[in-house]
Amino acid sequence: MDDKRSGWWQWYVVCSTSAGFLVLGYFVSLYKWMWGAGKEGAIILMPFLLAVPLLVTMSQKSGRMVVAKRLSLLLVVACLGALWWHVTIFRRFVDTPQVNDIAGRALQGIAVLAEGNNPYSIPIDPKPELAGRWFDYQSLVYLPMTVLAYFPLGALYEARGLLATNFILDLTTAGLLFWLGHRLVSPAAGAGAAFLYLAVLNVPYELFRTGATDIAAVMPLLVALLLLERRPAWAGFFVGLSIAAKLLPGLFFALCFFPRSAWRRYGSGVLAGLAPLFIFLFLSPKALLGSAVLFSFIRSVDPTSWLYGFPPLVSIGVRWLFLWGFLSITIYSWLRQPTITTRLGLFIALVLASLVSGPANHGNYQMWWVPFYALLLAVAVFKSGSPLGEYRHRV
Repeated sequence: MDDKRSGWWQWYVVCSTSAGFLVLGYFVSLYKWMWGAGKEGAIILMPFLLAVPLLVTMSQKSGRMVVAKRLSLLLVVACLGALWWHVTIFRRFVDTPQVNDIAGRALQGIAVLAEGNNPYSIPIDPKPELAGRWFDYQSLVYLPMTVLAYFPLGALYEARGLLATNFILDLTTAGLLFWLGHRLVSPAAGAGAAFLYLAVLNVPYELFRTGATDIAAVMPLLVALLLLERRPAWAGFFVGLSIAAKLLPGLFFALCFFPRSAWRRYGSGVLAGLAPLFIFLFLSPKALLGSAVLFSFIRSVDPTSWLYGFPPLVSIGVRWLFLWGFLSITIYSWLRQPTITTRLGLFIALVLASLVSGPANHGNYQMWWVPFYALLLAVAVFKSGSPLGEYRHRV
């Protein structure tokens, strides 16, 4: 296959993946991630997982696409339009919040903390089937940084404050994606990454309709990605904050992007970012470890997973297979120290594989990979030759 045909084929795959990426958001929002249809959910995610190697390969090119001014203007207009759509959705739901149990538990934790009490010392989320065990599984299921991130506005305005915090984090995420795309390739790539993130329908649905708090763990990882090469200690600090808010996807990020040449600074930063977790772990070790950490590993398979209804042995086998892939990617990242875009692809693949092989695949979990996939897609598009602009090799 000659270079021209190869370029067109790559461009076709990227366009197909981009279109599927946007359509994914539509179906996630329309069917609320198809509760009870775990097999369909896994089938939807698999093409995105399989496309990651090609996107990583395309992102390794040494040049960049010089985009025509008209297309650059179109990208800016598209970003502003998608941003205004987010503003409209936020204004629609902030007046009469209809948040689900995810936000409800976080607000309960905020209310307890506002009264000067430890949110892990009160049975906020009781689970009678797990009562009487050595670890306490009856308290808050979220890690401390989730409560602390939403505390300033949540304590004052309750559900409205939580949605307002999500709105701030949403805008910050879009801005960070633009900045990352700009640094990795060009301003057009940054605009493309921001647009792909903002245009996915389930993003504002999860943030402003259900009040999902996962973005509090995702946004710090984008900051860490921005600081990784120049400020590894600060990058580690933001990774630590992410893990202190939610165990995943921060743990995957910490291992995929671990810099061997600056491991002391990076590791020290991670430990510093984990300080809120350590404080509450000291105050309530059994409750925090049981409800917020171990419960994720012992929870039963629910209808959002394709494993629902299968014998337990099948689920155990799939988890062992994922564990093998997890260890392989971790060892590879440590020994080979690949490029940023390769690490990004490995991280995305790990997150998607964990959702496909895990006991639950809820709609809010899609926030773990959507922003990063938008960035990788934009980098692949603007690093590859296409009909949209002239491709220039770097010398």
